[in-house]
Amino acid sequence: MGFNYQREEPKSRLETGDYRVEIVEAANAVSSKGNEMIVLSIRPNLSEIKLKYYLVEGKYFNQNATQIFDSFDIEEGDFDLPGWIGAQGVAHIVPDDRNPRYMKIAYFHSRATTVAENLPPWKGLPPERHRIVDGNEFVQVDDSEDPF
Repeated sequence: MGFNYQREEPKSRLETGDYRVEIVEAANAVSSKGNEMIVLSIRPNLSEIKLKYYLVEGKYFNQNATQIFDSFDIEEGDFDLPGWIGAQGVAHIVPDDRNPRYMKIAYFHSRATTVAENLPPWKGLPPERHRIVDGNEFVQVDDSEDPF
């Protein structure tokens, strides 16, 4: 067999701690118990992994949603999920209780905390926040104008 092997060191694993993170995916879903929920894919800075976070309607929904709004600078009560993509926040990441080889998000820090202020700035290209465009912002073009 002719394998094309080149030495490659394993990527560093995340350690327990606080990280700058970005929302890379956000979608509505239904939990296994039938509750409405939002599923977020969160990527820590300088990492290629995505951690899932489930914001489930129920007893802790408002508290957890408040953490997300405060951490990611999302307007309180704004559930227009496409506008969440690219938002930056700060998360505390710990080993998953069910399988310590994997990591999970324990909670989100508000931008106003000293934890968030003391983390190093975002490294690499910063994520670009998606923006919801109001249909009234489109410019009307005269049909007699040649757009090319």
